[in-house]
Amino acid sequence: MPLLRSETQGRLLAELFLHPDREYSLRSLAKGVGVSPPTIQRDIDRLVKAAFLHEKRVGNSRLVRAATDHPVFGQIADIALFGYGPLAILPDILSRISGISDAFIFGSWAARYSDQAVGHAGDLDVAVIGNPPRRDLFQAAEQASRRLKIETNIQRVGPKQWEDEKDPFVASIRSSPRLQIRLFEEEAS
Repeated sequence: MPLLRSETQGRLLAELFLHPDREYSLRSLAKGVGVSPPTIQRDIDRLVKAAFLHEKRVGNSRLVRAATDHPVFGQIADIALFGYGPLAILPDILSRISGISDAFIFGSWAARYSDQAVGHAGDLDVAVIGNPPRRDLFQAAEQASRRLKIETNIQRVGPKQWEDEKDPFVASIRSSPRLQIRLFEEEAS
């Protein structure tokens, strides 16, 4: 994300602002971001000082969490979501799998992206259209879950099933917010 000072800062904001219900010790936060605790300590100090994070001490541990009551919490979460959320991560994971013609995020995460979310977005629901190997989808779901730190469920929908307007699963996806996952680079005109 070119708006942020560093990739570490972006991953830190994503960890905190995409999971605002969680509290983190500096050690667990550093591990989640993939750096040492001293590396993120200055960023944490700045974020606490600016009231973007709430902080508390429990024994020798310093715990922080996103300040959901901050006036720009939503905007920061949106930046983290755009640069480090499912729509940024899933194309890389799914585009490597043969047999997928299209893919969508649906459910609570699609509602979150569409500003229709009510409450916290839970697990990530993904529908792939086509006939990719189930084993590959299972591995992709595990990889997405690890990278996003969100339980990810990938449902395979065959092309005929996707065209069946009477299929209850397809109808539920089509009638609620859904976001297309861009699997293929669009060719320049």
